[in-house]
Amino acid sequence: MVHALVLRHNPQLAVIVLFGMSILYLIALVLGKAKGLAVDQGMVYVYASFVVVSVVSFLDRSAIALFLPPVVLNIALMLLFGGTLYPGKTPLIQRFMQLERTGDLPPALIGYAHHLTWIWTALFAMMALVSAALALLAPLALWSLFANILNYIFVGILFIGQYLYAYWRYRSYGVYGPWRLAQRMLTTSLADPRHPFYNGPNHCTGPTK
Repeated sequence: MVHALVLRHNPQLAVIVLFGMSILYLIALVLGKAKGLAVDQGMVYVYASFVVVSVVSFLDRSAIALFLPPVVLNIALMLLFGGTLYPGKTPLIQRFMQLERTGDLPPALIGYAHHLTWIWTALFAMMALVSAALALLAPLALWSLFANILNYIFVGILFIGQYLYAYWRYRSYGVYGPWRLAQRMLTTSLADPRHPFYNGPNHCTGPTK
């Protein structure tokens, strides 16, 4: 929607759409947190900042608010994935795999999870960098094409690709689709150490390479 409005040379309406979407996401995050769901407090602050910047951008009759989400969200996701790659931590993809499977992960899947977490981290870093560069140097329409269309296509390709590759390379360890992970995420409490976003004491760690 934002890309269509940019192509129609109506960035102010796009800012209004961004404001409305940010409000909805903010409400959903706050309600989810109140119900004990896995909500990162940092994301609450991020969407609150989008609301504020959208108001300022609208009053200033500028499109600067449109440039913020693709950069900030990709940086946040880069930090989310990359922050689990430090020594002593369990890579995020490994946490997802441990949740959707029973028992210990075989070494081959642990190594795959480690490398895949690096790939996701690199993808989000690249998209944040390209979004920022295009916002500074490219026409608005070209920036919007990347930030509002290609951005999501790249994520979708990697998301589907990781399951296809796992099926081809590691299907002997069991075949699991994204629906199983989603079901486990919804039925596992955030206070459960098995939850990928559990941050309490005694979080399971293991070899990451």
